[in-house]
Amino acid sequence: MVDDLGVFVVSVEYRLAPEHRLPAAFDDAMEALFWIRNVDDDWVTRYVDYSKCYIMGNSAGATIAYNA
Repeated sequence: MVDDLGVFVVSVEYRLAPEHRLPAAFDDAMEALFWIRNVDDDWVTRYVDYSKCYIMGNSAGATIAYNA
């Protein structure tokens, strides 16, 4: 599906409570965004259009995405 749509998808795992207190999950989301923006792999910089980025999640992930 990703190939058919021509999109770049990153699925982020974040630390969960109660083992990890907030803001650990938010920090993980920000670290993922930083990685995506600063990755220096040639194939990423050649194909990713950073002007068309979408962040999404479901349930708690949606809250994290909203705050990222």
